[in-house]
Amino acid sequence: YFLWLFNPLHEVFYQTDGCNFFIQYKRSNLISRRHCNNEYDHWGSSYLRFSIFYTCKKSPDGKDFTQFDKLRELSALGYSTYYVTYHVIDKTELFELARSQRLLEEIPFLNVADIDVRHHHVTFTKDSEYFMLHSKPVEAKVSKWNSVIDKLKLANESKKVSKLEKDIEKLRDFIVAYEESLELTGEISFRKDFKKLNGKLNSLNSPRQLSYLFKAGLIANYLKQYFNVDWYRFCTN
Repeated sequence: YFLWLFNPLHEVFYQTDGCNFFIQYKRSNLISRRHCNNEYDHWGSSYLRFSIFYTCKKSPDGKDFTQFDKLRELSALGYSTYYVTYHVIDKTELFELARSQRLLEEIPFLNVADIDVRHHHVTFTKDSEYFMLHSKPVEAKVSKWNSVIDKLKLANESKKVSKLEKDIEKLRDFIVAYEESLELTGEISFRKDFKKLNGKLNSLNSPRQLSYLFKAGLIANYLKQYFNVDWYRFCTN
């Protein structure tokens, strides 16, 4: 599958129009006792759970939803944005899936577009076809890699693609708006780094492809730093 999926370090990333794909990895924990009665009662046995929020001492309730809010904004911009987790706890099963090259096919994906409010946790089981979003229980479909990649292929075949230059502009503005909302004034910031990079590229009269390489790389770095999200592009041309 990764013959068609490229990150900003791959030369094909810059040579074609494509569909953008953003993922955030979530670590799931196995809950094997009645830790949370409502969750356990729903599944009736052991289940897996990950948190949407992050613990933050500065927040009044100790919960930080900044990353979730920003993933929702990426989704609202029309980008495919997913949470990715795992459902295999047993090492023997994990190695067997890897040996049979089925590990990627078995990974559960949660489309961020399916989450409309700030839920606290997501629960699921190995064989469930849906996630449960909590605190107020709501079902959300479990997507597997084949269905996710089929959507990207369909968009590509239908020419519902975007030019990298436009994506760089949109994502630049996305990160700048975030920094402005925080009123960042430190020496290190995306705005300062992007301005400095742009100045160097212009002074060197750099080729377009090289300019894309450095700008997309800087954007990808800050997306990871600020929102813990990885940026990929799906390209088949």
